[in-house]
Amino acid sequence: MKDKRDLSFQVEANQDGQRLDNWLFTCLENKFSRNQVQNWIKEGFVSSLNNPNSNASSFSSKIAKKHIVRTGESYQLRMLRTETRSLKAVDLKLVIIYEDDYFIAIHKPPCLTVHPGPNQQMSEATLTDGLLHLWREKGLWSDAKSDDLRLGLVHRLDRDTEGILLVAKNLIIQEKLMQLFTKQEIKKEYLAWVWGSLSSGDGEIELPIARHPTHRVKMQVKAGGRLATTYYKIERVRNTPRGRKFSLVTLFPKTGRTHQIRVHLAHEKNPVVGDPLYSHNRLEKLNLGMMLFARKLSFFHPLSQKKIEIEIKIPARFTEFESKLENI
Repeated sequence: MKDKRDLSFQVEANQDGQRLDNWLFTCLENKFSRNQVQNWIKEGFVSSLNNPNSNASSFSSKIAKKHIVRTGESYQLRMLRTETRSLKAVDLKLVIIYEDDYFIAIHKPPCLTVHPGPNQQMSEATLTDGLLHLWREKGLWSDAKSDDLRLGLVHRLDRDTEGILLVAKNLIIQEKLMQLFTKQEIKKEYLAWVWGSLSSGDGEIELPIARHPTHRVKMQVKAGGRLATTYYKIERVRNTPRGRKFSLVTLFPKTGRTHQIRVHLAHEKNPVVGDPLYSHNRLEKLNLGMMLFARKLSFFHPLSQKKIEIEIKIPARFTEFESKLENI
């Protein structure tokens, strides 16, 4: 059953002149990501209550995320979502591959959702449930409540994507790491097995991405969407005995749009093998999951300015997939 809630906020004197998305992000007490707040604004779920002749309940007049708010103005956020459960501390045996006094890097396994969402099964544990358990063991984020979905998260990986996930140990470093991602100062490297072979050995895909008009969990390449840039390099191409072709590709996403790599590759007719949304080939029933892996992050530490490079080994399932190509 859906729960419709309208949240209203008024601009205080010390908030005058802020951008709408930044102001609303603060009003929501950092419980949702900046991207989520910006998406709500873009999709028309934020309405101004400052025009006495407007019908706020219609939410038909969209406001730009860069809109400047002024003291005394009021805005309303409509949240229409399925009831979601509170967090529960679950020992997921999370593998920490890097740790210092400020943040950790986790090896997120495939088929693990980062945090509870509208379509989340109530009994299915999420990575955030695992974080709640981990932080309690370490005595960190002690003031976090059971409905706090952040717990130091600074970026996301899709449920079916395996790889490195950074998590901050406090609010200050969380904000600084989020700024590095926003400014594109964290270099990301992925590895993927894809269908076919891209048009050249290495290159660039620069195409705008927007939400699908009818399939709300999918994204698509669409004029007028948010510009997204992905660089790629083909590592090797494998031809199967039955004439099928697959490529192992290293990918370097410059931007961080939702499903960016998956959408770009699918648009090029080279979808990621095993992608449940963008590739629907019966030959993929190998029970190896989606063949997309976030294997490396490099950036300068936001406090010490030390160069940080975090990399994890290629999963065994990638090698297993390649060995099975002889039978595909």
